[in-house]
Amino acid sequence: MTPRLVIFDLDGTLLNTVEDVADCFNAALRENGFPERALEDVVSLVGGDLETIVSRLLPPGASEGDVSDVK
Repeated sequence: MTPRLVIFDLDGTLLNTVEDVADCFNAALRENGFPERALEDVVSLVGGDLETIVSRLLPPGASEGDVSDVK
């Protein structure tokens, strides 16, 4: 039987895009007036859901509205 669909998990397998992901998060943080985060901070959160990642990248005391604005 010939496969009809092949799915590749490119990130971390064939491509390393974590720096691009960090750049995107940092652009969103910067555009909303928050400090950028180090690559290591972002890498430690990759794999989680978007809301959790953003809430952990924001400074302590950030509101739910801040999380919504950044994500």
